[in-house]
Amino acid sequence: MEGLGPLSPDRIGGLLGEAEAERRHEPEKAQDERGYRGDDEKSVGEQREQKMPRSTFGRFGDLFHGQKEPHWQQLGKDRAWVVWAKAETSSLAAARGCVMDNRDDTTLPFWRQRPKPIGFEIAYRLKSDMLEIDSTRKVDQVRLSAVEQVRFIYAPSNVSSKGFRTQLRLSDGRTISFGNLSWRSLTDIDRDDISYHAFVAALSAAITRANPKARFRAGKPYLLWLALALAGGGAMLMLSFFSLRALQQGATAAAGLGLVLAAASFWQVWPMIRLNRPRDLESGEVPDDLVPGRQAA
Repeated sequence: MEGLGPLSPDRIGGLLGEAEAERRHEPEKAQDERGYRGDDEKSVGEQREQKMPRSTFGRFGDLFHGQKEPHWQQLGKDRAWVVWAKAETSSLAAARGCVMDNRDDTTLPFWRQRPKPIGFEIAYRLKSDMLEIDSTRKVDQVRLSAVEQVRFIYAPSNVSSKGFRTQLRLSDGRTISFGNLSWRSLTDIDRDDISYHAFVAALSAAITRANPKARFRAGKPYLLWLALALAGGGAMLMLSFFSLRALQQGATAAAGLGLVLAAASFWQVWPMIRLNRPRDLESGEVPDDLVPGRQAA
């Protein structure tokens, strides 16, 4: 109380009166402050409304702004909205791996395969004289007139002995290869021989029309097939000789093991030698032993 000076009864009464008057005026000041803040916020909101551009989509923008425009402006913006909506729909469809076109592409011959347990699915679609290859990351189109050679081979995998492949060699040296086995997971394989044969038959016919000089061949190239035959035959002869010597020496267990290994080698190697025997085919011919799935007429 040192800064107030001497406190006389009159001085104390004056201070109490000032405090009471200030207390009475506090509600009015608070209301004035609230009104000022409201007007200020309202003005800021109006400024934001004025600065905010209207939507470029015609009547859809009016839903947010409550304003109307001349008919020709709304018509142009509505068309812009339709174009934008179609673009968004197309992008979503492409992200899901769908193909949207004016025609129904599902009627065209196609084949889908996941060649590796981990990786993207590859779609092959035959369109007139073009082969479209969609690997999810990119889409390539190959002219069938550029196909110089078509080769069918027997190619068993680690988990299936019923694997077959079709190889296309192009004039620029590239090779396109696909098979009848598609990986679903690390341990599961899908096999659809009927659809595979139908697509290969349609592709072979289209290649024949686009390039009548294209060569059709079955089996491995001759040198590779000869090396496989010599290696497989030599391994079986060695196992047979080992088993025979073991029997002569009385080691029946070793002889039995040798015979089991020889039988397993014959079971795995013989189909590769027999089916991959190199031979020429007629133009457009699709061999049933290397392209299974032909349906009986």
